[in-house]
Amino acid sequence: MSEVQDFYLRQVALSAKAASDSGLANQRDKYLRSQAAWQALADRAGKTAAAKAANDAQKLADAPLDLEQAPTDFPI
Repeated sequence: MSEVQDFYLRQVALSAKAASDSGLANQRDKYLRSQAAWQALADRAGKTAAAKAANDAQKLADAPLDLEQAPTDFPI
């Protein structure tokens, strides 16, 4: 999980706590809308990270193996 997604999820938790602690209906609604917005951002960040990881893995799999440029002085 990325640092950005962690931040978004902390904001989700804070908004949920604020909603449950609020005494007024309009405040509770505001915090619930905030919670939904932060959750959408967290979901999008997770999908983006997963897509980037899949793209990087595919690039590695498609990269040609060039043994002539491979290092030959590995420490043993």
